[in-house]
Amino acid sequence: MKRVSHIIETQVLICHHETTLCVCLCGAFGSATFFEASKRFSYTNFFLSKNTMSSIAERGLVHLKRLYAGDLSRRLGDRVALSTVNITKLQVDAIVNAANSSLLGGGGVDGAIHAAAGPELVAECKTLHGCKAGDAKITKGYKLPAKHVIHTVGPQDGNEKVLQSCYERSLQVLDENDLHTIAFPCIATGVYGFDNEKAANIALAVVRSYLEKKDSVTKVIFSLFNEKDIKIYKELLPIYFDDADTSL
Repeated sequence: MKRVSHIIETQVLICHHETTLCVCLCGAFGSATFFEASKRFSYTNFFLSKNTMSSIAERGLVHLKRLYAGDLSRRLGDRVALSTVNITKLQVDAIVNAANSSLLGGGGVDGAIHAAAGPELVAECKTLHGCKAGDAKITKGYKLPAKHVIHTVGPQDGNEKVLQSCYERSLQVLDENDLHTIAFPCIATGVYGFDNEKAANIALAVVRSYLEKKDSVTKVIFSLFNEKDIKIYKELLPIYFDDADTSL
């Protein structure tokens, strides 16, 4: 895919043909007219600035094509949000903890959640007997504003399927416990070293797919800790949810 930095404003056309997702960068009206005229295709299109396209066109859209095969025409943006509020301060049904396999606390967001929740959290975690990578388990939130904590263990080896499973299992556990709102940190991008942009694409693709199938999940918040992730999510969110509010 060629860079399109010479185009001031580029139309991104997301086309669906049966089970195949096509992503086209349309610099002229011809391509858009072709797809619009063909009843075999449904599409979502939106406009991205030159600066946004030059930084993510070759990466974000390729990930979108590879990871996501749903219907981007459905308006789901009101069910997702970005936040820079510390995840331990968010008042939702469940926050997700990027835990280690012991579930007994660690550094980063894991340590912050345990510290804010109090000693009761680690006491309950001891009864869970750990958690394997890609799985998720739930506890109460104790002193946290969130009612529950969903603990998931990210990959240490960059395994994309395991990270995908972290997001999927967290949403499934939310549903299984009749909960409706959830906040995610950036799983595995800290000491586990998972690429931030790749991780964001996986997170957004999984959430988009899940929200299309499950109306019970009413709000998904992506809690962003640093400027790098803020930039990535503000750029990628409109690709998966073109009607979403990217303000913080």
